[in-house]
Amino acid sequence: MTKMRTIDELVKLAEAGSFYACERGARAWLREHPGDVAAAYLLGLSLMRMGRLDESVAHLGVAAAQEPPQRDCVMNHADALFGCGRYVDGAREMARATRYYPECGRAHAKLAFMLMRCGMFVDAMESCLRAMQLEPRAGDVAALFGTCLTSLGRPEEAEAWFEKAAALEPTNSFVQGERAFHCNYVHGTTREEMLREHERYGALVRGSGVAGREREYDADPNRRLRVGLVSADLGDHPVARFLRGWLAHRDREQFELYAYSNLPREDECTAEIKGLFTVWHTIRNMTDGAAANLVRRDEIDILIDLSGLTGGSRMRVMAARAAPVQMTYLGYPNTTGLTEIDYRIVDDLTDPEGADAWATEELLRVQAPFLCWTPPGDAPEVRTRDGGRPFTFGSFNYPGKMSEHTLELWRRVLEATPGSRLLLKAKGFDEVKSRASVEKRLGECGLDLSRVELRGFAEDLRSHMAHYQDVDVALDPFPYHGTTTTCEALWMGVPVVSLVGDRHASRVGLSILSAVGLGSMVARDEEHYVAIAGMLASRPAALAALRASLRARVAGSALCDAPGFARRFEGSLRAAWRQRSARRLFARAA
Repeated sequence: MTKMRTIDELVKLAEAGSFYACERGARAWLREHPGDVAAAYLLGLSLMRMGRLDESVAHLGVAAAQEPPQRDCVMNHADALFGCGRYVDGAREMARATRYYPECGRAHAKLAFMLMRCGMFVDAMESCLRAMQLEPRAGDVAALFGTCLTSLGRPEEAEAWFEKAAALEPTNSFVQGERAFHCNYVHGTTREEMLREHERYGALVRGSGVAGREREYDADPNRRLRVGLVSADLGDHPVARFLRGWLAHRDREQFELYAYSNLPREDECTAEIKGLFTVWHTIRNMTDGAAANLVRRDEIDILIDLSGLTGGSRMRVMAARAAPVQMTYLGYPNTTGLTEIDYRIVDDLTDPEGADAWATEELLRVQAPFLCWTPPGDAPEVRTRDGGRPFTFGSFNYPGKMSEHTLELWRRVLEATPGSRLLLKAKGFDEVKSRASVEKRLGECGLDLSRVELRGFAEDLRSHMAHYQDVDVALDPFPYHGTTTTCEALWMGVPVVSLVGDRHASRVGLSILSAVGLGSMVARDEEHYVAIAGMLASRPAALAALRASLRARVAGSALCDAPGFARRFEGSLRAAWRQRSARRLFARAA
């Protein structure tokens, strides 16, 4: 058998998706022909496609090291590096691909995405523009440009780019999902508009997804239930930290728990929570149809999506109606627009009476709060305020939440508190071009830059939490509140001022603050928001006492009551199951 024929066979195996067979064949060939570039590439490609990214990097690197490199070799090597969490290395390698293949629009688009993940938003936008010159109909690239603008604190400007993206690719569910998601950031977007955009997304997912039908199941309302969680965030991520309390205290006699993890790369946190599940499946490299069939084979009774329209979502699995009862929870602050999802789990503060009209799902209200937070075990201690520094307001939220309305509010807070400062911390704020863009934006909105400090990404959670020691009062953005940042601030002894709105995303602060007995920090309007912030700044002794008591208050509150939350949450799951069972039994009797 000649070398070319053997390599040709391996190529055909890879093209057919037979990656395990291709891996074996490539390894056998390399034993006889060490250093063969074609075989090394096919081995690396097969490993990458099977999700074994760490193993794939070295083999793809051999192929990509050739001068000049083959386009697919260098691009796949970049993808593998990036997938391993080596974001900067991946971006450098993709930049190399664009130098060798400057007319490849996909290479520029991939580079843009990688630069964005590195916090280099301005450079990412430049790569987007180059990609769109080469591929003018690429709606996903226009949406990526919009995401970069949003990440620089310009959600209003980004809106036009999401509209452009949807116009370029009106049947692309990913593009429409990005557009619908963006609605959450823009002040002035009505609930009617948000519902309409999410319904469009749901219709596209349904139309492009896996055809499914409801399976037969035992409608016994009181039997032990199998609950499946579909998520891309079962690792070092806020979603996992909000899940941990329930996972650890669930009623194992009543509920079996199955994980369907779409996590790109497992980490130490993944290892910690795996043991809390009855069964763990990794679906990252499964097709939607295969994942849905796996759920059916597992005979899941209640399938809960934890991603909504965020990254790594597997909405087509939900659209396949893989379980008799389907829900969405925690990871996304709005409706999914998908009618195959029966319930959205909220509480009566985030979604009071009347909110049902703005969701395609039925709202399943858990007794507030609708979430349970597990504080980090190694958080720094709450520190007494340094009287030598200016009074400091702060926000560590994603910059997309810095709407014009929010920045105007913060400007008014600073003006009402002479000598005070504003500390903002987010990814990209320590990168030169991104920082300059954000400073320009703040200046355009009337903030005195001499009173604003920007800080960038922290390497680990403990370091991140330590930055709260330099904040006296945290300011919640509007209309898209913080969630994790609010919990973190409170744990570090920093009270949070929040403005309540008319939708879930602008009522989360109400739920969290009420849970810890700080409902007085929730403003009914803009004037009240400024007044609360000013009041806290003007009463140093009262603020010091509050700060000193906050950690104990949070620890003893419903927000951190994992056993209590588990019973409330599971009670709601059981109630939904009984409702569904009653409907099924009634239909059979009819």
